[in-house]
Amino acid sequence: MEQEYNANVTKVVLENSFAVLTLWPQCTPVKYPDHRYHDQHHLHQHQHAPPSSPRFSFVSKSNTGLGIFDASTVEFRGKVRNKAWKATMAQALNVQVVETDLGKGEGALVAGLADFRPKALTLTAELPEVGQVFVDFALSNSGPALIVRLRCPSIVCSEDLRLDEFVLFDGDGEVSEGPRRDGKSFIRLCWDYIARRVRGGGPRRVFVNGWNAWSFSGAIQQGERPSTPGLPGIFCAAFHHGAGPAEFDRSNNKELYSEMFALLSDKSRGTGLLLGFLTQHEQFGAFSFDERFVEVGAHCRCDGQLLKPGTFLQSDWCMLELQPILPEEPLAAFMARSAQVNAAMLPQQHGIDACVVDTTRVPVGWCSWYHFYEAISEDNLLANLGMMAKLQPQLPLELFQIDDGYQQAWGDWLALDSLKFPTKSMRDLVMAVRAQGLRPGLWLAPVAVDKHSRVAAEHPEWIIRRQGGLSDGWASNSANCGKWFYGLDVTVPEVQTFIRETLTTVSHGDWSFDYLKLDFLYAAALKGARQDPTLNTAQVLQLALRLIREAVGPSTYVLGCGSPLGATIGWVNANRVSADAGPAWLPTFPLPDCKWNLPCGRNMVRNTINRLPMHGIWWVNDPDCMLLRESTQFTPSEVVGIATVKALSGGSFLVSDDLESVSRSRMRIAQAMLPVTGRAAVALDMLEREMPEVLRLHMEKRGEEQEGSSAGRLDGLPFPHHREQQSPWVLIGLCNWGDSKKEVTYPWKALLRPLLPGATGSSSSSSSNDGVVGGAMGPLTLHVLEFWTSEYFRVRLDLNATPDAVMSASALSTIGGGVLPHSARLYAVRIDERGEHAACSSQEQQQLLQLPPMYLGSDVHFTCGWELRCLDWGELLSKRKEEKGTRVIVRVTLDAGKQVDGGLHHIWLDLPGSEDTTVLEGAPEGSEKVQGSVQGSPHGLHLPHMPRVRSHTEEPLSIYSITSMGHIRTVWKIRFPEGNAQTVTWTLSYVVRKRAK
Repeated sequence: MEQEYNANVTKVVLENSFAVLTLWPQCTPVKYPDHRYHDQHHLHQHQHAPPSSPRFSFVSKSNTGLGIFDASTVEFRGKVRNKAWKATMAQALNVQVVETDLGKGEGALVAGLADFRPKALTLTAELPEVGQVFVDFALSNSGPALIVRLRCPSIVCSEDLRLDEFVLFDGDGEVSEGPRRDGKSFIRLCWDYIARRVRGGGPRRVFVNGWNAWSFSGAIQQGERPSTPGLPGIFCAAFHHGAGPAEFDRSNNKELYSEMFALLSDKSRGTGLLLGFLTQHEQFGAFSFDERFVEVGAHCRCDGQLLKPGTFLQSDWCMLELQPILPEEPLAAFMARSAQVNAAMLPQQHGIDACVVDTTRVPVGWCSWYHFYEAISEDNLLANLGMMAKLQPQLPLELFQIDDGYQQAWGDWLALDSLKFPTKSMRDLVMAVRAQGLRPGLWLAPVAVDKHSRVAAEHPEWIIRRQGGLSDGWASNSANCGKWFYGLDVTVPEVQTFIRETLTTVSHGDWSFDYLKLDFLYAAALKGARQDPTLNTAQVLQLALRLIREAVGPSTYVLGCGSPLGATIGWVNANRVSADAGPAWLPTFPLPDCKWNLPCGRNMVRNTINRLPMHGIWWVNDPDCMLLRESTQFTPSEVVGIATVKALSGGSFLVSDDLESVSRSRMRIAQAMLPVTGRAAVALDMLEREMPEVLRLHMEKRGEEQEGSSAGRLDGLPFPHHREQQSPWVLIGLCNWGDSKKEVTYPWKALLRPLLPGATGSSSSSSSNDGVVGGAMGPLTLHVLEFWTSEYFRVRLDLNATPDAVMSASALSTIGGGVLPHSARLYAVRIDERGEHAACSSQEQQQLLQLPPMYLGSDVHFTCGWELRCLDWGELLSKRKEEKGTRVIVRVTLDAGKQVDGGLHHIWLDLPGSEDTTVLEGAPEGSEKVQGSVQGSPHGLHLPHMPRVRSHTEEPLSIYSITSMGHIRTVWKIRFPEGNAQTVTWTLSYVVRKRAK
C-alpha cells in the first residue's frame, strides 16, 4: 500500500500486477495523472457531487483508459418521521483509509472469494443518523477484479429510520480509450462519426439483466432507447419491482437500469467492464447508466426497511471486473464467482447446503398448462398420461407435470376442485403416473393467494399490506392478465407454519410429489407493510426460500419460476429464465407489443439466449415449454427456430400440448431434441444485438460412446480392425429473428475456435475479436451438415490466407436466399483431421493410402453425433477374381436414445475410395451417394483446383464440385433399416480398386 500527500490530496494506492485501486479519502484532486480526460467528467460539472466527498478509481494496468473513475461512495436515502432524509459522505466526519484483514472477524471473506487478498483497504467515516460506516475494497490475485462492500456495525439513529435505498458508488465507467480492434478504414470511421452525430449513437453497449425471468434481458446499443414494459404499471410493476426503475429518482438523468449485474463494453475496442452483486441476500441490487453510458451507479434497494438503534446493516459484495480484451464469454467469470459465493453462504447463514447443479438429469416431460390452462380435469390428464406412456418408446418423456387448475383457489392448494376431479384424489393421480414408470410433478405458488380464497377470507392478517395500512394487499397480475392475487407475509409465524405444512404434504405426505414447480415466488417480495418491518424485500425472500427448502427437503427437485433471479441461486435445482412461451411469436391482440413479461415466442427466445451463461452454473435453465400442435399461431419455420434455441440451450424440455393433437411431423421435431445434452451454447453476438443470432455449441463424444483398442475382430472376420474415435465438432445455429428473410453470416475463425489447432483453454478466455490460433495451420476441410434440411456441404477453408472468411447461411443452402423470419438453421461442422496414411494390415495395403471412414451425423438427433456408439472398420485384400483391390468393411452402431422409424431416417458417412462403387453392400435400399459441394467466396474460402460447375447467385458465392481432388472421399447418405429400433447397426463393405500410377 502506498500513500502520497500534497497540499490538497491524500492519495492511498493498492495495486497488483493487474490493476490499481486509488482512494482519495479527504478531497478530489483537480488533476488525475492516471486519466487524462477526468477534467471533463460529470463530477467536475455538477453540484450534487461535493468536491470534499471521498473518491476512488479502479484502473487496469494493461489499459489505463479502462476502469471506474472519480467514483463517489455511499449515499443513504430514506425517511425520518415521514420526512425525506439523506446522508452522504460529504457530511462525513473522521474520514480515513485503513488497511484491514478480511481473512477473519465479522467482515471475513467467504470461501468463494479466496483469491481476493485478505489484506484490503477500508474507507471509514461517521455519518449522522448512521454512525460508523465501513466500505471494504479488495483486489483479486488472479485478474483485474475488485470487490466492494458496505458495513454499518451499529446504526445510531436517534429515531426509527426508514431506509429506502443506498448508493454504494457512483462514478464514470470508461471502456472507450485505447487502440481500436475492429480494423475499420479511415473512411468508415468518418462515416461512423457522422452517423453518431446525427443519430446520437456510439460504440458503447450495455448488457442489461431483468429482475425476474419475465423481465427484459439483452444488449442495448449506445443511442438506443431502452425497452420498457408495454402494459401500465398497475398491471406489471410487481413483476419487475427489483431495485428499479420506477423506484428511483430520475432527476439525476439516469436512463438505464440492470438488475444484479451489467456489462458495459466498447464495440470498436473490444474492452469491457463487468459490474455485479455476487449475491442478493441483503438487498436487491441494480446498476444505473446515464443516456451516454458513461455514468455508472451501484444501488441497493431497501424498500422502507426499519432501522432501529443498534441495527447491523451491510450490502452484498459487489464485483467490478475489468476486461482489457473482451472474452468470448464475458459473463462466465462472474457467473462462476456468484455460484461459488452463494454455495458458500447458504450453509454459513442458513445451515442448508446449496443445491448441486446436475446437468446430467435435465427434466424432460409434459406439462398441462399451454393446452388446457386452468381447464384441466382427471379425464384429460389421464388421457394424456396414457398417450405419454404409449409414446414413451419414441418420445422418452419422464416428467408428468400437473399445472394450475386442480385446486379450488390459489392458497387452498390441498382442496381439489370436485367438479374437475369427481372420482380421483391427487394421491390416485400420483400413483397412476408412477404406475406408468413416470415421474409426477406439480405446479403451485406457495406464497400467493387468490383474493377469493378461503385462506384470504379467514386470515386477512396474513396478507402483505400496502404501505400506510390500507385494507387491501399489494395486487399483481399473473401470466393471464386480469387475475389478481395477494402475497403472503412470510414474516408472520402462522404463515410459515401454513407454507411448511402445505409443502410437506405435497412433497412427503399424502401426495408425495418429488418434483415441484414453484411459481410467482416474487409475491413474497411484494412492496408493502409486513409484521416484521426490520426486513427488506430481499431478506424476506431469502426467508421464504429457506422455509421452502426446509419443508421439501434436499431430495425434492424444485423448479423456481417468477422469482428474482439472483435471489434463488443455490435454493433451486432449476429456474425459469424466460418469458412464458405463449401461442404466437408476438403478443396476441388486444395485448400490446411488449418485450417484457407478455407471453410470446419472441420474448421467450430472447431471454433464453441472453441467459445461456446461467445454465449449469447457477442452476439448470428452464426455457419454458415447447408447443408443437398446429392450432397455435406459430408457423412451421418459427417452430424450427424455437426448437433450435431450446435444443442449444441444454435446459429442461417440456411439451405442452394435448398429445393426441400433435401431428407426426411436429412430433419428429420433439424426438430430434431428445435426449437433451445438458450443455448450453455460447451466443457469439450477445453484445452486438438485442436478440443474438449466432449460437455455437462445442460438442464432444457422448459418455456412452464405446472406447476400443486399435486392433480386434469384427465378429470373427479374419483380419484386424480399427475403432475410430469421434473427434470434437461444433453445432452452429444461424438465426433470423427479424420479420423478413435475410442473410446471416459470421467469421469462420470465431465459429471454429474450439476446434482450431493451438486454441488456448476455455473459449471464455479467448477474445471475440482475435482468433487464438497457435502455429502454422494449413487449409482445412470442413464437413457441414444442416440438420433440419439434411443438406450436406464440404468446405475448403484456408484461415491463414483469408482469416476474415465468413460462414454464410445463403451459401450453405441449396435453396439460398438466407434464413426465414423467426427461424434458424442448425449446422454440424467437423474439421476433417484424418491423416494421409492409416494403420493398415499389410505393406501392399499401405500403398493404397487408404483413409479411415468418418461419421458425419444423422437426422435422428440434433447434435449429429451424440447418437454414435462406435465406428469400426477393417480391410483385407479381396480374394474374389472379379475384384482387384482391397475390400473395406465398416460397422456403425447408433443408439438414438429412443425408437426411430427406420424408413424416415439416415446417417451420413465419408467412405474414402468408394467413388467407383455403385452399390454399397449391406446398405438398405434407398441409400445413395451425396454430391459433395464446396462453398466458396473470393473474400473468404481458399478453393485450390476446384472446377466451377454452377453459379449459385450473381454474387461471388459459388458451388463447386470436388471431383478433381487428389484423394476422393465420397459421402454416402445411408438409410436406416426398416422397422422401429433404438439401437441400429450397419455392416457395410465396398472395394477400393488399385489405381494405375
